[in-house]
Amino acid sequence: MKLDQLFVLAFSVVLLLGFLGKFMLNYYRRLTEKVTHLTNELNERNEQFNRLSILEQQLEEVERSRHEIVQSVRYMIQAGGVAIGSNDLFGKGDTLRGKQLENIGHTLPYLLSGRGHWYRGDPLPEDVQSTKEAREIANSLASRYSFSLPDEPFYALLSMLDLAMALFNPAFTGALRMWQSSRSVDT
Repeated sequence: MKLDQLFVLAFSVVLLLGFLGKFMLNYYRRLTEKVTHLTNELNERNEQFNRLSILEQQLEEVERSRHEIVQSVRYMIQAGGVAIGSNDLFGKGDTLRGKQLENIGHTLPYLLSGRGHWYRGDPLPEDVQSTKEAREIANSLASRYSFSLPDEPFYALLSMLDLAMALFNPAFTGALRMWQSSRSVDT
């Protein structure tokens, strides 16, 4: 082989290696960019997942707090019902009104969260049955006072609290009249 041919062959190999090297560097750069992009996307998703996890914990804490507040209101209304049923201001008990207040108090946590006491997870079978019974009691009380119990748990709870307020003090029947006019039933 002549020197010129050898030089052309060597130059061609060098050019080929240069082009391959450039191609490989560009390919490596594109792969690095893709990996960086995917890593950033994965990190963003992990951050979103962590935020979602924190929000779920906060939601559970709000649910627990809401239930515990209603639980406290339950015991207060039941205690008031016992007091009214045994002895009111005039020295005689009003057992019917007292019993109705006790029943209202009993229904409150079941109407709101479908369970009598707070715990994590789905309601237990006995809570499902107790919730059904509590809803029947609340429906009966609502019907007795000429309104239908709302299906939405929050509004069902509000309607029972408004009924309890009217039973505690018959002068405060405005909210009860609102339920009677907006959700009236034939008695």
